[in-house]
Amino acid sequence: METIHLTVENQVGALERIITVFTRNRININHLEVIQQQNNLANVEITYHPTHLTKDKLVLQFYRIIEIKHINSNKL
Repeated sequence: METIHLTVENQVGALERIITVFTRNRININHLEVIQQQNNLANVEITYHPTHLTKDKLVLQFYRIIEIKHINSNKL
């Protein structure tokens, strides 16, 4: 299992764009948690099974989403 932690601007459609990255790459999400912060940001934790797509390539796709402010990934 792998986990990615994202800090995201709380904007309409931001979570949908993140989920679309997983859908496009045919990756199942095991766990998704969103925690709202007070400063219009949200912490998003996504746990998934690794696939043919390396985590580095997945993270590069996340950097294209303008609402994402910080990415932290680690392996479980």
